[in-house]
Amino acid sequence: MLQSIQMAIIAYPFYPNKIHAHNPPLIEDLIELEATQHQLCVSQIINMIADLKNNGTNSRYLKKMRGAFLELKTASRGGDKGGARVYLFKAAKETFYLCRAECKSGNEADALLLYSTLEILEAFQNKQPLFPNRGEQ
Repeated sequence: MLQSIQMAIIAYPFYPNKIHAHNPPLIEDLIELEATQHQLCVSQIINMIADLKNNGTNSRYLKKMRGAFLELKTASRGGDKGGARVYLFKAAKETFYLCRAECKSGNEADALLLYSTLEILEAFQNKQPLFPNRGEQ
């Protein structure tokens, strides 16, 4: 018997006050990490996002933080692979808003990244637009 596989929906929201930026914050984070020689970390982040897309809430990388915050992180410790993190929240049953990413060396998440994820979450809860209308001139 074949099972129907339902993939998760992955969204990359923009800051509500920077809706017309060239890229969403998570993509800017990945570009910066790549430019600063963190290719292994970027590769791990891409792998974790692919796992989330394929497995949704059953992703082996998905971890609960405080409140509505979630994170993608590996079980590895240290180095670029172990420090790869994605900060996100769940918007609906299998819809995830991926907000920020980092390659951290310590145990604590970057407070500014968490604050900016909170900013996007609050805008979502207040029904502010988080995606540009790319069809406009």
